Amino acid sequence: MAKRILMIEDDREMVTLGKLILEREGYEVLVAYGGAEGLELLRLEYGNVDLLLLDIMMTGMDGWQVLTEVKADEKTLLDARTVLAEVYISRGDTAKAIGQYRAVAAAAKEDDVALAALFKVAEIYERAGDRSAAIETYGEIVESFGEKRESAKAQFRIGENLRAAKLYKESNTALEKLVRKWPQTELTAQGNLYRGLNLLELGAPDEAVKPLAAAAAVGPRSVAVQSYYFLGVAERDQGNDDMSREYFGKVLTNYRDFPEWVRKARTELTRR
Repeated sequence: MAKRILMIEDDREMVTLGKLILEREGYEVLVAYGGAEGLELLRLEYGNVDLLLLDIMMTGMDGWQVLTEVKADEKTLLDARTVLAEVYISRGDTAKAIGQYRAVAAAAKEDDVALAALFKVAEIYERAGDRSAAIETYGEIVESFGEKRESAKAQFRIGENLRAAKLYKESNTALEKLVRKWPQTELTAQGNLYRGLNLLELGAPDEAVKPLAAAAAVGPRSVAVQSYYFLGVAERDQGNDDMSREYFGKVLTNYRDFPEWVRKARTELTRR
């Protein structure tokens, strides 16, 4: 792909000559005939311009003023990219939306801005059903920002997407990494719940007990109620009827604010 150069120059003859020379050398040349026009074009093309050629002596806004605005305006330009990406999403043009967010991530000097943009990219892929691309993007986040808490969320989403694709072994590998590397995050309990569910799907109820018990012990109530229910299932599948009834009983006794799980637990108990 040809490198892109933005030329801001109010002398049209200079523009014609410069554009001709640069294009002969294989560059793609964008042109603005004044400072204000150049800033507007730069905002639209931010992240896609490799070099800025700026005339100093121009009528209206001179080159020094343009340069000052460019240096001060990074956040505005990033915000403009984000708005443009949302417009593309509303029109169903996911490829262009991803391109805008990718440009934001590449240009951002602050990690939080880059992270937010990459999460947007991954979420667009998820909505489009492209789990492979979503997993790859979340992996990029973990690799690039591994020490940040947001990486735990990305690691969790890798495991979640693999689970949704019914790749249970691969999902557990990803979730085990989450639990080991980020043991104190709010996602750890949910990760352990999914690990247990994956093991049930793989026909290993005995192995499912440990992660499910860990999820029940430290998770929020919405996670704990599911963990106790599936602990009952795991013990049932191993033929441990007393333990199974105990876990289903916990759901009935302690989680009446979750009627769906109470109903399921009651159904299991009435079968015995």
